[in-house]
Amino acid sequence: MVQWTSSHPSFRLSSSFFCEELTLTMAEADEISNLTCSDIEDHPQHHTKGRPMKRDSIDSLRVSHNDDDKDEYDDRSADEDTHFDPDESDTVETIALFGVDSRTGHHFLRLALDAGYRVRALVEPNTTMDGQFQDLYIVVGTLSEHAKIRQVLHGSTYAVCMVGETALTKLSGGYPKRYLLQFVKTLYRIMAKQEDPSIQGFLFQATSLAANQWGEIPAMSTYIRKYWTRQHTLQYVEDLDAVIRYIHSQSWGKNKASFPYIITRPTSFLRDGRSTKKLQASKSQPGPFPYCNVDLAEYTLNALTTPKLYNTCRYVVGDGC
Repeated sequence: MVQWTSSHPSFRLSSSFFCEELTLTMAEADEISNLTCSDIEDHPQHHTKGRPMKRDSIDSLRVSHNDDDKDEYDDRSADEDTHFDPDESDTVETIALFGVDSRTGHHFLRLALDAGYRVRALVEPNTTMDGQFQDLYIVVGTLSEHAKIRQVLHGSTYAVCMVGETALTKLSGGYPKRYLLQFVKTLYRIMAKQEDPSIQGFLFQATSLAANQWGEIPAMSTYIRKYWTRQHTLQYVEDLDAVIRYIHSQSWGKNKASFPYIITRPTSFLRDGRSTKKLQASKSQPGPFPYCNVDLAEYTLNALTTPKLYNTCRYVVGDGC
C-alpha cells in the first residue's frame, strides 16, 4: 500500500532489491584508479543556480519493495490524485521522476522536495512508501504503462530519468533488448504530444561506461567494457549507447524536440554514505574514484538549473579529480 505524511521529508529509503554493483568490486575499482588517475584532466567547476538545500530538514520517508504485497496494489492508488494539482500554481516547478527506487533516486527525491520542488514519481506496483508529503504525487505503475507515464509527466517542468541502475535487478531472465531505449522513445512521444507542453528540460542518467552522442569512448572505458563487464551488464550499457544516440537525434532537424536534454555519465563506483565531495562535469574522461549517491543526487538536481549543461553528454567527476 502507498501512504503519505505531511510536510517535508529528510528521509531514509529502504529497499529489498537495491541493485548489485554494475560492473566492478571496490578492489577492482581501486586497481583501475591507480592505472588511470594521471590521465584525468582538471575541469572548472560549474556554478549551479539551484535553490539552497537543507539536507536534514525533512522528516522520514521509506520506500521498500515487498513481492508478498503485490495483491494489495490496484489502479486506485495510481489514479487518485489526493495531493497537489500541477495546474493550481504556476510558480512552483514540478519534477517528473522515473527511478525514485534507485540508489541515487531516493536521495534526489529528498533533495528536490527540500529545495521546494513538487515531484511526481512513478513507483513500481510492489513498492510501499511510508510518509505523507504535500508536494509528492505517487503514480503506481511500470515503465511499459503509457497512461501512468502520462500521469507522471502531466504539468511537470522537468523530467528526470534514473531508472537505469535498477533495471538489471528488476528484470528476470536476462536484460531485454533495447529495454531503456523503448521507454525513452515512449517518453519523447508523450512529451511531444502533451496538449499543454510544459517540459523545459529532460535529464537522463547513464553511466561512465556509455559512449557519448557521437559514439566516442575513452580507451580505458572500452577496455573495461570488453574485459571486466558481465554479459548482462554489457547489454545494458549498449542499450544506454542507443538511448544517448536517440536523445541527441531528437535535438536537431525535423525531429527536434521543444525542450533541451542533459545526459550525465557518472561513475559506476557509486557508494552509499554521507556527502564527501562536490561533483562537476568533465568533457573528456570519467573520474577514477568512487563517490556517494547523495553527492550525485545533488549534482543532478543542480544540473537542471545550469544552462551550460543542456544539450551535453558529460562525465560526472569529483571536484579536483
